[in-house]
Amino acid sequence: MPAKETSDHASETAEHVENVTTPTAGMTYVASPKVTLTALALEVLRVQILEKILREVKDEEAASQAKKQRASRAASRAKE
Repeated sequence: MPAKETSDHASETAEHVENVTTPTAGMTYVASPKVTLTALALEVLRVQILEKILREVKDEEAASQAKKQRASRAASRAKE
């Protein structure tokens, strides 16, 4: 009977296979209930998210104003 290899180290030829799920269109992700954020981490996230939202609102407002100006110029040219 051949002896079995009893090493704590994986064989160099062993294939490592991860449990990977390919995302699908309807898939949602839920954070683990074991995740706990500190007050500082929550504040950092809040600031980052708020800054991003404010940037997006500013960009949307600028685009809206530019659209209004183009429409106004087009209307004034149509009157001429």
